[in-house]
Amino acid sequence: MVVAADAARRSAEQLAAVDAERAEVQSLLDRAVAADAGLRDLRARYDEWQRRLAEQEAARQRAARDAAAARVSAAAENPAPRTASGSAQRVIDRAMSQIGVQYVWGGGNGRGPTTGIPGPAGDPGNRVGFDCSGLMLYAFNGVGVSLPRVSRNQYNAGRSVPVSDLQPGDMVFYQRGGRPIHHVAMYIGGNRMIEAPYTGSEVRVVPLRRENMLPQAARVL
Repeated sequence: MVVAADAARRSAEQLAAVDAERAEVQSLLDRAVAADAGLRDLRARYDEWQRRLAEQEAARQRAARDAAAARVSAAAENPAPRTASGSAQRVIDRAMSQIGVQYVWGGGNGRGPTTGIPGPAGDPGNRVGFDCSGLMLYAFNGVGVSLPRVSRNQYNAGRSVPVSDLQPGDMVFYQRGGRPIHHVAMYIGGNRMIEAPYTGSEVRVVPLRRENMLPQAARVL
């Protein structure tokens, strides 16, 4: 009888220990589920915030594009005597009027977006748009400046100035290591630039990007 009672007691103690461990594990699981739900909620709110920011930025860029296009149209109808600052603004307006046009390898000339050529990032060669240097061609053609094609050739156009002395309308250039110059953009003031950046993107205004930027810009006007 004593042996049976001891066995029953030990069994009861083991069951109680198992129940306590099960309860602790369940508590940990409940806290993890609650934390996960909280993280999912935070992520959903963050994603919604990002979406609203993107929509607001897109609206700002569309408004800037439309305003620039209106100025370009007005200048074409009523040409005024050119000044250095006026020419720079017209060049900027020409570029800004193309915000939203797709990037196309080899696309763009002095008259506007053109059909590109097959490119290394999967460009099929049958789309219409601008690449980085093509956008510069179109922008500067508005004030009678004919630039060479390709960003590394545009680097030698105009006067070389340090990027610490940037003025609106200056072209800034990018290079990775010892490779050839691969990108050009236009400084538009306010620490911003306009560019046609890469396949899959479109003409856009972004903060002036310092990474891989060459220390000298090209001032044509």
